[in-house]
Amino acid sequence: MGPGFSLDRLPATRALFATVRAEEQAAVERGKAHFHRDRPWVSDATLHPCGNLENPDFGYPSGHATMVFSMASILARLSPAKAPAIMARAAGYANGRVVCGRHFRSDVVAGQTYGMIIGERLMEKPTFQARFYEAAKELKAAGF
Repeated sequence: MGPGFSLDRLPATRALFATVRAEEQAAVERGKAHFHRDRPWVSDATLHPCGNLENPDFGYPSGHATMVFSMASILARLSPAKAPAIMARAAGYANGRVVCGRHFRSDVVAGQTYGMIIGERLMEKPTFQARFYEAAKELKAAGF
């Protein structure tokens, strides 16, 4: 969003994204519980993912990809002029999960799709729409 963007100074926007986060986390938990797909290094012990090994919960759909795309889909609506950059950044972030061996490509594609659907479904809810428009006003007043 640019220099000076901080959710600490944008309470309506912070509340909006807290709602997005809660919705996508619940959706991902349901998906992982249903599919029970192992992560790449669990399926193939010769693989060594980047960084510290996190709890090897199930990998499908990618929670990180779902999170970034659900958030990006809403943020892109809040700032249409920056939508291409926002969505490109989301794609890069999600792709990093494959590059680092944390997920299979299909985990990330599923997360991308799931995240976009979550964003779309949230925008259909009147209570979310009201929060969205409050955040939009707040961002405009703050110069974003």
